[in-house]
Amino acid sequence: MKFKTADLSNYDISEVAKFVLHFYIMEKQAINRKTILVTGATGHQGGATAETLLRKGHRVKALTRNPQSPAAKKLEGLGAILCQGDFDDSKSLEEAMSGADTVFAMGSPFVGDANLDTEIKQGKLLCDIAVNQKISHFIYTSAADADRNSGVPHMDSKFEIEKHIVQSGIPYTIIGPAYFMDNLTDLLLPGLQKGVYTNAVDPTKKLQQILMEDLGNFVVLIVEQKEQFLGKRIDVASDELTGQEAAAILSKTIGRAIKCAPMSSKELEQAIGEERGRDMTMMFDYYSRVGMHADIEQLRFDYPEVGWHRFADWVQNLDWEKLLANVKQW
Repeated sequence: MKFKTADLSNYDISEVAKFVLHFYIMEKQAINRKTILVTGATGHQGGATAETLLRKGHRVKALTRNPQSPAAKKLEGLGAILCQGDFDDSKSLEEAMSGADTVFAMGSPFVGDANLDTEIKQGKLLCDIAVNQKISHFIYTSAADADRNSGVPHMDSKFEIEKHIVQSGIPYTIIGPAYFMDNLTDLLLPGLQKGVYTNAVDPTKKLQQILMEDLGNFVVLIVEQKEQFLGKRIDVASDELTGQEAAAILSKTIGRAIKCAPMSSKELEQAIGEERGRDMTMMFDYYSRVGMHADIEQLRFDYPEVGWHRFADWVQNLDWEKLLANVKQW
């Protein structure tokens, strides 16, 4: 049997090539498409991760206690499947994990009535259910240096969960994000409006920071290339600089004098609550004395596709006029 050879003489070969490339990319994306359950999906970190996964074409199941919240509705509008559930409700977690390949797990000891013991209990339960549900990849977001016996309560609690994950036998990847750069456009805005960059870390010590967008991109990489990340624990940061360096960059970018002023433990407690404030004071003291240990340059070399942001480049692209005009006082 003879087949006719396609006559491409009337076609623009460059357009044909574009079509073939587009088809190849679409097919590859379909093959690599995963279904990920994102816990804490309506929070800052979980929300940023869920949105990035959706933009990359993955299916996202968003675990939330309140499917009617604005954050949940936003994710639903982007294509996420909302799963109403609670970290203390095993059945709801089992239902949420149904059909998922991957679980992106995170927890916070300072949400509602939760405390450190609650965080450990919930983290272990989530892992155990994932094991029973035969989840093929459990990604846990901990904290930078949580595995170094820091003595910081909320970091030590995360390490307890880390150890349980490792011992469970589930295929895992653990990531330890540094201080979130995004705090600048949230908690620190009231001070900037007054010309002050407040930070509880010694202003002469370098503080490692990561942008939530970068964390989301890194999680996507872990999801899509899981084999090279299985069984690993990786601390992640996008940049590091001192409070004084940050203030100088902000002064130049915003166009007004910004000074760096240390925040006392009392001020911190007033801003975020007494219990959380004490914990954060211990964390910032640890950062001042010991620092964090993400290998930033190695991360940039190994995973350039993440698009890691430098602090100076990020702040330069922010709409400061709009940000400073809509400051929420804490």
